[in-house]
Amino acid sequence: QDAERLRDVLVASGQLDGVLTRDDDCFLSLDARLSRARAAGADVLLSLHADALADANAASGIVLYSLAADAKTAANLRLRERHGPDDQLSGIDLGEAGEDVTIALLDLARQRAVPRTDALSDALLQAMQGAALVVNSRPERSGEFAVLKAADIPSLLIELGFLSTEADLKRLTSEDWQTVAAEAIRDGLILWAEEERVQ
Repeated sequence: QDAERLRDVLVASGQLDGVLTRDDDCFLSLDARLSRARAAGADVLLSLHADALADANAASGIVLYSLAADAKTAANLRLRERHGPDDQLSGIDLGEAGEDVTIALLDLARQRAVPRTDALSDALLQAMQGAALVVNSRPERSGEFAVLKAADIPSLLIELGFLSTEADLKRLTSEDWQTVAAEAIRDGLILWAEEERVQ
C-alpha cells in the first residue's frame, strides 16, 4: 500500500513517474526486478521496507541503505554470471561481450552509479528531515541487500520504520503519515533530479 501511494504521489507531481516491480505480495527475484526496472527506463530503484526486530523498541525511524563497498565486487561477479543474451547494461548488449569486457563495463557503471546513489540518499534524507519525519539516529547506512546490487541504476532500500517499535507502528499504519512520507520521497527525488541536471 505504501508503494502504491508513493507511485500515485509521484505521478500526480507531473514531474515524475512511478512503476511498481510487483503489485502483490509474491516473491520476485532480483533479476526480475532489475529487468522490470530497465524495461520501464527507471532512473532509480527504490525498495520500501518495514521490518520487525525481535527486541521491541531496539530501533526506530527511517533508515536509507545503499550497497556496502565490500559487496560491490561480489555483486559485479554475480551479475556477470547471470547475464544472458538479452541482458543489457546502460543500453549495451552484454550477451556479445566477453568476460573481461563485461566486468570492466560493470565496474565503470558502478563507479558512475555510486556517487549518484550517495547524492540520492542525501536528497531523500534532506526532504524527510524537512518534512519532520522521524529518522533513525544513523539514517544513512550500507548493506548487502540483493535489491541494491544493480550496477547501473542508483538503488536504495528505504526502511520506513520498524513494526516492532510501537511509535513506528503507529506511524506506519497512519494514512496521513504514509502520505507525508510519500511526498517527502517525491520531493527528495525532484531535488536529486535537479542536482543531476545541474551536473
